[in-house]
Amino acid sequence: MVDTSDMLIFWAVVIARFLIPLSIPRYPLPGVLACLILDAVDQTIFQLFTNLPLEGYQSYDKSLDIYYLSITYLSTCETGLTSTRSNWIASFSTTAGWCGALRTHTTAPSTAGFSQHL
Repeated sequence: MVDTSDMLIFWAVVIARFLIPLSIPRYPLPGVLACLILDAVDQTIFQLFTNLPLEGYQSYDKSLDIYYLSITYLSTCETGLTSTRSNWIASFSTTAGWCGALRTHTTAPSTAGFSQHL
């Protein structure tokens, strides 16, 4: 039989995993950090404070990860880039994209004409 305190801890963590990501659109950095921290410690909390079997929890954990990462992605896809935060995100992603494109598409200098000058 499952203890009442085990179920209380389990549901508190699961509800937190569902509710904390809803803060990401309003407070992006604290919301994402809180989700990351809770994701890192949730299974440890279950192991330390409950006697619940955790065999199938990994699949639920991945689903909850996709949930908060989807909210994070959707909160960065704003249609009106008028705020400073949105402009910074747009310019950062553009710069990161250009740096990645330049880094992956540069090739070694050609030495084809070098032998002609010898």
